[in-house]
Amino acid sequence: MESFAIDLRYALRTLRQNAGFAFVVVLTLSLGVGATAAMFAVAYGVLLRPLPYPDPGRIVAVKAIDLDAPELPGGFSGPNFHALRQQSGGLAVVAALRPAAFNLTDDGGLPETVSGLRVSAEFFTVMGRAPILGQFPEAKDDRQRAERVAVLGHRLWQRRFGGAGDVLGRRLTFDDEVYAVIGVAAADYEPSYDLFVPLAVDHAAEDPGRHYLFARARLHDGVTAVRAEREMRALVRRHAEENPELMSPRDSVAIRPLRDEIVGDSRQAILLLHAAVALVLLIACVNVAHLLLARTAARRREMALRTALGAGRRRLLRLFFLENLLLTLAGGAGALLLASWTTGVLARAESTPLPRAGDVRVDAAVLVSTVVLSLAIAGVLCWLPLRDATRLGLAGALREGSGRGTTAGRGRLRPALVTVEVALAFVLLIGAGLVIDSLVNLLDVDPGFDGDGVLTARLSLPRATYGSDEEVAAFYDRLLERVAAMPGVEEVGAVRPLPLQGGYIAGRFGIEGREETQEAQFRFVMPGYFRALRIPVLRGRALLRTDRSEAPPVVVVNDSAARYFWPDEDPVGKRLAFDPEQTTWWTIVGVVGDVHDDGLGTAVAPAIHFSYLQRPVPAATLVVRLSTPPEAATAAVSHAVAEVDPRLPLRGVGTLADVVDRSLARPRFHARLFAAFAFLALALAAVGVYGLVSYSVSCQRQEIGVRRALGARGADVVALVLRQGMKPVLIGLLAGTALASGLVRFLPVLLYGVEPMDPPTFAAVGALLAAVAAAACWVPARRAAGVEPASVLRDE
Repeated sequence: MESFAIDLRYALRTLRQNAGFAFVVVLTLSLGVGATAAMFAVAYGVLLRPLPYPDPGRIVAVKAIDLDAPELPGGFSGPNFHALRQQSGGLAVVAALRPAAFNLTDDGGLPETVSGLRVSAEFFTVMGRAPILGQFPEAKDDRQRAERVAVLGHRLWQRRFGGAGDVLGRRLTFDDEVYAVIGVAAADYEPSYDLFVPLAVDHAAEDPGRHYLFARARLHDGVTAVRAEREMRALVRRHAEENPELMSPRDSVAIRPLRDEIVGDSRQAILLLHAAVALVLLIACVNVAHLLLARTAARRREMALRTALGAGRRRLLRLFFLENLLLTLAGGAGALLLASWTTGVLARAESTPLPRAGDVRVDAAVLVSTVVLSLAIAGVLCWLPLRDATRLGLAGALREGSGRGTTAGRGRLRPALVTVEVALAFVLLIGAGLVIDSLVNLLDVDPGFDGDGVLTARLSLPRATYGSDEEVAAFYDRLLERVAAMPGVEEVGAVRPLPLQGGYIAGRFGIEGREETQEAQFRFVMPGYFRALRIPVLRGRALLRTDRSEAPPVVVVNDSAARYFWPDEDPVGKRLAFDPEQTTWWTIVGVVGDVHDDGLGTAVAPAIHFSYLQRPVPAATLVVRLSTPPEAATAAVSHAVAEVDPRLPLRGVGTLADVVDRSLARPRFHARLFAAFAFLALALAAVGVYGLVSYSVSCQRQEIGVRRALGARGADVVALVLRQGMKPVLIGLLAGTALASGLVRFLPVLLYGVEPMDPPTFAAVGALLAAVAAAACWVPARRAAGVEPASVLRDE
């Protein structure tokens, strides 16, 4: 124990005397391990951390799908959900839910719109968790004509009511209807929503043409999501055969674990980023190994003397391990600070593209993994210097220490490490180059509209006040007249949903003269929308202010719908029916350009546009084209809304350019992370090449002096050093090319408009890495060229 304490004190003293070396090692490890810890915190928080509900593995999301396009989930109609609940198969409990916006108006504060869920009473049984205050609604509350009750989300409770305990029993007005507050949900209970109210509808009696419900369910014990989906698809198929007026043979369901539904397509991207940061860690460890080997070479004489005085290999191993342990633990501490800062930024960022961003944090799991990783690095790295230090015998080490040896350390290990560094850096640079190319391609995509100078604002009309279609249409008609009269307004319209934000409404329709029904996305617009966004009318005409409820019903389709449903015909003049009995026919009067609705990287789906004046819906987004800066018109638009109805709050006020920018948040996030990892890898690789060449020059000092004495020019010495330094670099480039060619096949999930095996990217990355490596070789090469032969030979 006494010898251990002596070695520990000696290790501390040695590192203190070599503070520059220790700082570089700790910084390198902090960056490598810190990036790894941060990405582990992301992966654990998003993919592995259990959901905050009892037995969360049994909670599943149930969605209606079309078997011809299963990647486009839709909603259930009321009757179809009723049948789903009656024939639940492997589902123990099934609940309906529908996202909704609620206008909170009379609690003493300013009116505001809150996001909420309308849910059936079974929803709270499915989630299986009690509120922190009060209770959740029961079956009796989920009936028509029952007293309206509400559960506040934790965020709304804290922000609007200061976390007051006496909120229970308070009566609040949402959408001009009075609700009694009966509970408060926990902070991590559906954190995206601020309000939960019962659906309170008779699903069996609803319109079968309204597909607006989503479902969640809890599986029976021992039943998997795959088995439940198989059983439910058989039940749905039988239901469609028995009720052809309600369902098509193509209608089916998809059942996914709730965690998978929340994470969505982020899983592959997170795993790829985790793999990228693992490469950064490997490069950092290789660089540290370089530094340790270089330092050990300078300590050969010390190690030889220790051996001569009786120190065994175990004692030397312990000494090296203690030094490396101190370095890696210091690097691990720095890594935890870096990871804490990084995850804190991600959690606080409003535009973070990560699902479950609130669950990303440095906790015990991240701490333990970082400590274990640091210990593993210390253990792996400690044997490299020991192996190098003990390779020469005692006499050889003493001769080298006296200055007569000149070839020590010129083995194959250091060039091999440089080769590994270059190969790994090449892979990361290829990944970064492809992802950045993909982002550039997305930036070049035409969204189908001109968003410059357009202000957007969302609002939702309460059904209690605007109970009829005529009242909804009249409101938007009056509002747009007032906004159009504002100074600087060029065009004004309204739409649901806003482009690039998803949230589309899918529906079925029949085409006159065809038996099978079709499916498309439905858009609801006010005349002026196409002009406000400068969406071109390709054929026919746009919707007009004269297309009102008393006029013949008309629609406009997008170009994708025209090409898909009428590939060899002009759709203008064709008629569509949207009710199962096909009693009302809508005439297509125009074809407009395609607009990206789900993102710039997704295909444009067939879409049908209705006028608010003929088929109104309560929610809408105003789009106002201005000749003045859009931000300056926010107050004027709010005033125009207040003049029509002072109880209606606006939300999501911003510019359409901001909407386009937010739609690129995820690819921009991926590109930035890959670029950061690649830059770090490039810098570490350059340092590694520089260290190798510098050490090689120091070992060849006598040889270079002899060459200069025999007449070699400085340029000859530079060429010699560059050849020696670039050899492992070129081997690394070849190895990196082979490695990258095998790994890029996992990247398509992050790419758009670029092939994984993109020759220009491979060529550009190879040239960049070679140029940086050559620059790293040039400095020691120039120093070698300045060696004075006389001084070298005199020293030797």
